[in-house]
Amino acid sequence: MNYARLMEQAGADAIELHLYHAASDPELSAAEVESQLLQTVWEVKGELRIPVAVKISAFFTAFANFALQIDKAGADAIVLFTRFHKVDFDVLELEVLRRVELSSSADLDLRLRGTAVLSGRVKASLGITGGVHTALDVIKGTMAGAHVLQIVSALMLHGPQYLQSLRTEVEAWMLANEWSSLDEMRGNMSFQRIPNPAVYERETFRRMFQ
Repeated sequence: MNYARLMEQAGADAIELHLYHAASDPELSAAEVESQLLQTVWEVKGELRIPVAVKISAFFTAFANFALQIDKAGADAIVLFTRFHKVDFDVLELEVLRRVELSSSADLDLRLRGTAVLSGRVKASLGITGGVHTALDVIKGTMAGAHVLQIVSALMLHGPQYLQSLRTEVEAWMLANEWSSLDEMRGNMSFQRIPNPAVYERETFRRMFQ
């Protein structure tokens, strides 16, 4: 809470509240973990006047329900999903090795599904973080329902000037495919457009092996 207040006082236009719980205590239930995280959202939203985006991981038994509860707690945006560092063992030195790897477009699929599930079902804006590298990634994220896409690894690889070429490619693709705006395409591939999402997912899974 202290850091959130200090950031607002320093002039931040918004706060990204990154929720994470290791949940390594076997005596702690999933309901207790979610309750603690939701309480944090309620407290931060109750203290700040600026918008609060809540960043979550995909590791919830019913992540869509948890996201809905975050939405009801007043989150202005939900950011999907946390990218975790890699863990390995050094079996000679008996040490835990941790490393952070840059993302690739292969990381995007989980974010697309999560965003498509929530699009149109929550009041909060939706953000995608992790796996956005190309113009096509931007298009896919927008069609899933994202209002914003965070780009970090691509800029670390190509430099900040890459944003201009990325924007140019997105605009060219939209023109070639007769889309007049991002708003027009936003969410057109979301679950909200499917009458029975569970049946649809099962059927697409089945067809994948034909």
